[in-house]
Amino acid sequence: MYSEEKIELRDIDECIKERKELIEEVKQLEEVTSSNEILRKINTLKKRWKKIPYWESAYEDELAAEFDSYVEKFYAKKNEAAKESEETKKEIIKKAKALCESNEKNANALMNALMKEWKAAGSSKDRETDDSLWNEFSEARKAFFEKRHQDWEELQLKFKDAKAAKEQLIEEAKKIAEEDDILKANDKMNALFETWKSTPRASREEDDELWSRFNEARQVFYDKRNKFYDELHAQQAENHTKKSALVEEARTILETNEITKANTAKMKELSVKWKEIGSCGKRKDDQVWKQFRGIMDEYFGSLKENNEKRQAEWLDRMNEVKNRKNDLILKTKRNIDRLEREMSETLSESMMADYKAEIEDKHKFIEELEKDIADIEAKLNK
Repeated sequence: MYSEEKIELRDIDECIKERKELIEEVKQLEEVTSSNEILRKINTLKKRWKKIPYWESAYEDELAAEFDSYVEKFYAKKNEAAKESEETKKEIIKKAKALCESNEKNANALMNALMKEWKAAGSSKDRETDDSLWNEFSEARKAFFEKRHQDWEELQLKFKDAKAAKEQLIEEAKKIAEEDDILKANDKMNALFETWKSTPRASREEDDELWSRFNEARQVFYDKRNKFYDELHAQQAENHTKKSALVEEARTILETNEITKANTAKMKELSVKWKEIGSCGKRKDDQVWKQFRGIMDEYFGSLKENNEKRQAEWLDRMNEVKNRKNDLILKTKRNIDRLEREMSETLSESMMADYKAEIEDKHKFIEELEKDIADIEAKLNK
């Protein structure tokens, strides 16, 4: 009895050891990149697992659950990969159909690239789905190549007129090269070149000769354009130097901190000179204008503040003068009242005449003061 128990325990331990080894093997499958190889090995491991005797122990059940969890994880990954493969192939089919309607010059290369993507996409969930997707992709490719062939045949018909078309473009290039407006001519030449590129080829010998003549006409224009831009850049550099000098002149005036009529006249003169100078290129124009404008704003801002200050001081002086004259009027009127009282009390004819003369003088003085006040008010109300 003792011997049988020892044998049984030894067998259980051996089986558990084998199951643990299989679990380690299934874990290592994570390092395998090929899904087909993984499935093949999983099937082998499952067969080996089933061949191990089952002793109906709880520990064996735990090991079985662990083994199954790894297997299920790989199946889940396979299903996810299959789903991704299906979505990828659907997207490839969509791109293939779009290429059928496209006029891309490298469409053939793009279609070949889609085929490489298809081969790298892997398998879907089942053979039926794979076959269905392949048929749809194959039909899209067939339609694409049929259309390309039809386009090619149409292009061959156009080749007959290619030489005449390119001869016309050469003549147009010669005319453009003679135009004086370089900027407009440049746009025309660029457009003409795009037309040339889209024009079908003639025979190789004719096409090479036509291209040489066309390029020669273009080169005549480009030599003319380069000379134009060299002169333009030289003029812009000179303009930049002139404008920079005006900036420094304006800065020198500003740094004197003197807001005078002479300086203001100089500043205005600098603005007139600035307008007379041509462009020095957008970037440099923006740069020097920002500097010049900043100095001008600062100077004329100070001028405005100075004028407002002087205006306020003038208003204060005018009001002060007006108030003094009003006070003189009141004082003079009191003197007149006093003189009239004194005149009424005197009996002397000569003194009365003196009083009247003095009173008359004071009335005239009041009239002069009132006139002055009216003039001041007129100035204040302007």
